[in-house]
Amino acid sequence: MSREQGRCWVVRKHEKIYPWNFTEIVNLEESAEKFITNMTAKCTYLVGEDVLPKESLLYSEFMVRNAINNITVDGERLPVDVLEKIFKQLFLAKTSKVTKKTLERFFRQENISFQNIGGIDDKINASMKSYNDFRRIFGEDYIQLHRDEIENIIRWITLFV
Repeated sequence: MSREQGRCWVVRKHEKIYPWNFTEIVNLEESAEKFITNMTAKCTYLVGEDVLPKESLLYSEFMVRNAINNITVDGERLPVDVLEKIFKQLFLAKTSKVTKKTLERFFRQENISFQNIGGIDDKINASMKSYNDFRRIFGEDYIQLHRDEIENIIRWITLFV
């Protein structure tokens, strides 16, 4: 690979470019994507992979689960089944942020006694907004069947909007 090929992000046919044939020779959509992805950061965990968009379904789920894993009730960590219920009933069913008051209502409904909820401030600073937006538009089944497609849509929105 020559030095120019390593830095070049223009996707084109191997013909000479003139102003009058520019749109026929250069693939504008692929060039725009290559230009933007050339500037995106690489993942520090998965070597060579691009970072995920902040609103990605996978990254959003990671951030939510990471946040709820810190929740304690009277100094004790929550069991996995309760964490799963919190994730499904509060984050996958709502579009707004989950607050400490929301958690208190949830614990009362689930008959979980508590005096002190710890591990969070007033609200959990993570959400499943993208998931809930796509669910509202397409429905739950569509998300499960077309998750990769939705991740690509989120990626394109992140890159080009």
